[in-house]
Amino acid sequence: MEPAMIKRTITITMPASQLRPSIDNPELLKELGFERSDTIELRDAPADRGTEVALLRKVPAGASKGALHTAAAKTLRLLKSLVETGETPTLASNPVGHH
Repeated sequence: MEPAMIKRTITITMPASQLRPSIDNPELLKELGFERSDTIELRDAPADRGTEVALLRKVPAGASKGALHTAAAKTLRLLKSLVETGETPTLASNPVGHH
């Protein structure tokens, strides 16, 4: 019996050829939250809008599919931010509340 898989996709507004260096960089992918067993698929987005990036992730026994979908979506958003803007969003220098 094959393990269950989840699939999340996101559209990135650049051609696959420009995405390939980021997708082929294992250190960068690990930093963004990709797992070693993840599969990443690239295909042209509809209406010439860039590239669809699909993340396929195995569901470990006993894991919540909802939590895995959320984590996979976050990972893809971080990749999109990095390749489109050159940085990932952070709250590190954002003050919290009024003093």
